[in-house]
Amino acid sequence: MSTPGPDRPARPPSVARLERAVDHLLAARGQERTRAERAEAQVAEMEGLLRAFEKGTESPRHLQERVRALEEENADLQERLARGRAVVERVRAKLRFMEERR
Repeated sequence: MSTPGPDRPARPPSVARLERAVDHLLAARGQERTRAERAEAQVAEMEGLLRAFEKGTESPRHLQERVRALEEENADLQERLARGRAVVERVRAKLRFMEERR
């Protein structure tokens, strides 16, 4: 964010609020990315379990439960990311509109 000066007027409070909202959304997106990385690590773990299952050292029931849980988490993460992207895009459009009005 730039500082007001003789060549640049102070930003209206609404723009500052929008900037804070964008910062908050970007932080939330970072948190979702962390969750997605954790889910990917779990997928890697599942692949290891699958290899163990193929060798006969892992219970099919346990593997099935893990797959179901990971699929549910993946669907949830995909929904959250889609909602986050939509919100960020709306905020960006509002910021562009506010900047154009200046």
